[in-house]
Amino acid sequence: SNLRCVNTLSGHHSGIRAIAWRTSFVYTGSYDNTIKVWNLDGGSCEATLEGHQAWVRSLFCHRTEPLLFSGSDDGEIKIWRTDNHSLHGGISANAGGILAITVDYDRNWLLAGCYDSSIHVWQLPTTTMMSG
Repeated sequence: SNLRCVNTLSGHHSGIRAIAWRTSFVYTGSYDNTIKVWNLDGGSCEATLEGHQAWVRSLFCHRTEPLLFSGSDDGEIKIWRTDNHSLHGGISANAGGILAITVDYDRNWLLAGCYDSSIHVWQLPTTTMMSG
């Protein structure tokens, strides 16, 4: 079957390496070291999230909490709020770049695949702490 292109979103200054989705927003991580927040309904760029010092390689939206995790070649995982697009916190992996991120919802763990061929695992705060 042929797929029909319904929109093209442009605004990054370099290639897009990662993409994540939540409700009516899509998040893109780029080689320009930024994350852009796109409104899928209108196609407009709602925000540009800055703070990484190197390429953004991975993105992951939490299923229930208003949180976006971003991983970069700078070895940092940044935690952003998806309700107001602000920086909520960060983690330094000390393992080179962060190539992949996911959450184990049963254990409330954040997992990251890193350049040094390891998987780093962190215990996330409780729900009430994360929304505060």
